[in-house]
Amino acid sequence: MKILILSPRLPRADGKADSMTVYRLVRFLSQRHEVHLASFYTSQDSLEDRAALEEYCETVALVPLRKWKSTLNMAIRLPQRRLPLQVSHYLDSRMRKTVDRIIERIRPDIAYAHLIRMGEYLRHKNTVKRVLAMQISQTLNYSRMIKNISSSFYRTLYKLELERVRRYEPEITRSFDSCFLISRHDKESLVGHESINNIFYSPHGVDVDYYSCKQDQQPEKALLFCGVLETPTNTDAVLYFYNDIYPLVKKEIPDIRLYLAGKSPPRSIQRIAGADPSVH
Repeated sequence: MKILILSPRLPRADGKADSMTVYRLVRFLSQRHEVHLASFYTSQDSLEDRAALEEYCETVALVPLRKWKSTLNMAIRLPQRRLPLQVSHYLDSRMRKTVDRIIERIRPDIAYAHLIRMGEYLRHKNTVKRVLAMQISQTLNYSRMIKNISSSFYRTLYKLELERVRRYEPEITRSFDSCFLISRHDKESLVGHESINNIFYSPHGVDVDYYSCKQDQQPEKALLFCGVLETPTNTDAVLYFYNDIYPLVKKEIPDIRLYLAGKSPPRSIQRIAGADPSVH
């Protein structure tokens, strides 16, 4: 099959979560299918990853994501309250033209948009079978973040976004042939979810063979948290675990170690590692 994939962030083997997900998807699908990619990129340095993508893709069409343009898009649409800010952030006429040209040229069997941020580029392409990879429900995501965030500024911002995604997600879902979410909890958070019948579930997994211990390795009493540590939800998870759960674990296993693995840890996490010798 000819598969068109739209990505909001340049797919990379060592990128952020969405970037790594698309990279592995491209690599996997290219084994049996003809893959065409359209993606945003944010810096000239990131273009060095293009060669790795061209190894798997017939087409690699990259469009710069201009910060001033994204900010202007959000400012213009803020009073309109129709589109989520994250969707407005990724609206770009050059990407729209790029997607249109690829569809006209290759006539894909399936077009795949990664996250609702890219959904608008396929929303009205009724001549193509379209899949929207929502991953998680943003309605559920922002509802949870509002309950746990300490910053009043971000709580206000998240409330604005929650109002938009709550309306938008059921609407964009019905515009696609199929949509996938991680779990039923994500679907059940959507307004009117009972009448949404084009959802399928695609739980994330781990390559357990790759991460299994080798024969000559000695097991260690340790816990591992792996994720992009600058992401607010991951930061919150680490702090909650360390403050509320880790002391109970240490009480039972005094020589336990906690490894926090991920890029760009904020000061709050760095302080933990600096003060507690069992945390790395």
